[in-house]
Amino acid sequence: MKLLRLELNRGLHEELFDISVENISADTVLSGHKSFPCTLSAQTVPTGFKVFGTVDITFCLVCDRCLNQFNSSVTHHFEIWLTPDKDNADNGSLDMIWFPDSMDEIDLGPIFHDLILLEVPYSKTCSESCKGLCPTCGNDLNHERCSCESKSGDPRWEVLKELNKY
Repeated sequence: MKLLRLELNRGLHEELFDISVENISADTVLSGHKSFPCTLSAQTVPTGFKVFGTVDITFCLVCDRCLNQFNSSVTHHFEIWLTPDKDNADNGSLDMIWFPDSMDEIDLGPIFHDLILLEVPYSKTCSESCKGLCPTCGNDLNHERCSCESKSGDPRWEVLKELNKY
């Protein structure tokens, strides 16, 4: 997604853009989506430009517990600073980007790539109450019960159960 300096100088106010997912490497997570809507605003500030807005992301995930596929939507609020001062951009801040006066446009695609990948949930569960699969027979315990007996575990750890009494 490229922004022209001319657009930034004029200022943007809640402009709607589509962010293409062609170059995003999480294709299994983003399957079925060609783009994501992004609302973008920009204003001139003393240090350059402030670009901010929201991006709505819908992930197609597989539950870690029951292995069923489900969708999860996230709205991410972001703020990016564009500065012509290389020293400001090199200060280690992830959201400060060098945008020299000699450049007429800037590609924010790699930044949105990172934003989207950082929003992928670490723990992927279809619901907080997901019961998962039976470890013995493999039935989805959310939809059907099974008659499998639960094993008590390794007998060497039985001594630790005594600690729960205190």
